[in-house]
Parts: sequence; structure tokens; C-alpha cells
Amino acid sequence: MASIRVYKQKYPARPHLSSDLEVIGTDSFGTWLYRARDVSLDRSGVQLMPHQGWWTAWWWIGWANDPSRRWIAVDICTPPILSAEGWRYDDLEIDLVRLADGSILVLDEDEFEQARNSAPYPQEIVAAALSARDEVHRMLEQADEPFHSHGWRHLETAIATGTAFPDDQPVPNGPLAAH
Repeated sequence: MASIRVYKQKYPARPHLSSDLEVIGTDSFGTWLYRARDVSLDRSGVQLMPHQGWWTAWWWIGWANDPSRRWIAVDICTPPILSAEGWRYDDLEIDLVRLADGSILVLDEDEFEQARNSAPYPQEIVAAALSARDEVHRMLEQADEPFHSHGWRHLETAIATGTAFPDDQPVPNGPLAAH
């Protein structure tokens, strides 16, 4: 697998976090990246850089790849952009999480309010972030793909094989796909 750098910045383009992830493939939803569990991180995950949208999402499975310890985390952000340096996006602070029991949390809206006033965010950025929050919440609530089983299958394949998946090909069902 090829490695690529991902830069998660704070709006407007202020350095925050960066990491090297493994590119595992591209499909109709976007580009999928893999982060293996290791001594510095007690979980494995796949990240989706969508073809379009003001968000990026992670499918995580916890310590020792225990299927009961899994969740989806979505950053509301500027649309991820691929350049020669890697993937880059600006975090807009709002996060959504769907827990293993199906409950959905919207987090850090207070941080969004503080950041939008201190940065300040242009009105079109604010409108896009709030619209993305509502759209992703609906997708998580209705278990629309890629949030139903698609992301889980990619994570399972990455953990099991460490290899890329063919473009737009179904990934075999397995224990992580069930919910």
C-alpha cells in the first residue's frame, strides 16, 4: 500500500495535526485511507475523503480490534483536497459520532461558535458547515451508505489483509459489517 500524508488544519489553514496513512483504494464515495493500531494508538480505522462534501469520516474499532468497541466519527470541515503534498482540510470544529449502539452525538458546537467568531468564518463557510452537519446527521440516522456497512467492510478488509480493494467492488461481509 502507498502511504500519504493527511493534514488536518484549523480554519483558516492553521497547522493542527498531520499523519501518514495507507491508501487502500477509491470507490464511488471517495478515497479510503487506513490507520493501523500500534503502540501509539489503541484503535484501527479507515478514513474516507469524500469526492464531494464538507466532511470527512473515520470508522474506528477499539483496542485489540474488538468489534464491540467501534464507532464512526465525522469531522465537519472544508472539502478535503488532494495535492502533491497529500490530503488537506480545515476542521470547522463540529463533530458527529455514531456509537456502536446506534446513538448519534453532535459535539463541539460551542467550539464552532467560538471559532467562527474569533477566526472569523465567512458566512458561506458557516452556512456550509451547518448544512453539512444536518446532512451527515440525517445520513447517520438513516444509516445511508457509506455509513451503514460500506465503511465497516473497508475497515475489516484493511485489518484482515492490509491490501487495497478493487475500485467499486463489494467487500466480503464479515464480523465488523454486522450491527
